[in-house]
Amino acid sequence: MRALDVENKLRRATKGQLLAINVVANSPSSLATTYEMQEVLHSQMDESLSTANQSVGGTISAVSRLKVDGQPLLIPMGKDGDYGIRWKLNEDVVEKEDLKEIVGEILQYWT
Repeated sequence: MRALDVENKLRRATKGQLLAINVVANSPSSLATTYEMQEVLHSQMDESLSTANQSVGGTISAVSRLKVDGQPLLIPMGKDGDYGIRWKLNEDVVEKEDLKEIVGEILQYWT
């Protein structure tokens, strides 16, 4: 089951990675820019992110490389002017509603 594979992969993700993925999952068009992810990460930055010793750029870079069964979770869809790259959820890997549920549940219990 693909959603279970995604859940297992995301349970090993950092809080920052989950927050960045959550931006795409909650986007009405399943598209989000690097800039939008950065804004959320900066607004949500707390001790758990700063002590992880990861920069926001490094977090987004790690998210862009996430693969499930050899397929990328997010697909680059080209540049968006000054807002960086547009990222689209690869719904061949997981459906949007399943991803929202998985990420929301993991973030709810993040300590």
